[in-house]
Amino acid sequence: MVKNYLRLGDMGEGTALWVHVQDDGDIIVGVAEPLLANKTVEFCTVGMGGGRSRNTLDALRALAKAIQKDNEENPIDYQGHIFPPRGMGR
Repeated sequence: MVKNYLRLGDMGEGTALWVHVQDDGDIIVGVAEPLLANKTVEFCTVGMGGGRSRNTLDALRALAKAIQKDNEENPIDYQGHIFPPRGMGR
């Protein structure tokens, strides 16, 4: 199941850290900006063309869980923000 984790920055600048976990376990991470083009980078699980950054991938999984926990414990109103990056489901 594809999952997205999003957390607005604490300084009110309107940007957010975004972690997208794909069905195959690959992770895309980016900084989402409401009015600008978003930039992302993908880290892949072991297999075809991936698996070279296992420790980074593990850390990103932990980050996704931390974002989820923060959002549960201290929700942020995302109204008015265009997240996640275009083309990536919520």
